[in-house]
Amino acid sequence: MNEADIALEETETRGRVVYQQPGMGEAELTFAKEGEDVLVLDHTEVPENYRGQGIALKLLKHIVAHARTSGKKINPVCPYAATQFLQHPDWDDVRAR
Repeated sequence: MNEADIALEETETRGRVVYQQPGMGEAELTFAKEGEDVLVLDHTEVPENYRGQGIALKLLKHIVAHARTSGKKINPVCPYAATQFLQHPDWDDVRAR
């Protein structure tokens, strides 16, 4: 898997980080926008054929990097994202309080 295969898609109120390969389906992490500065991570889904490759974590790292560069904060309500934030105290700088 290549970082270039990960894309960030956004509208005014929602967005997602997506990874896909032709014929393989999509892995995604979705979020809602809360005001101008907070991304609420609400769902992570990785199809069976992508499991075990660390793709969900790569999607999450991508949105963390995006939050840092854009001055946003993250509220990880998705169980997967919430667990990963607990395991990565180095992400505290982007966690919404």
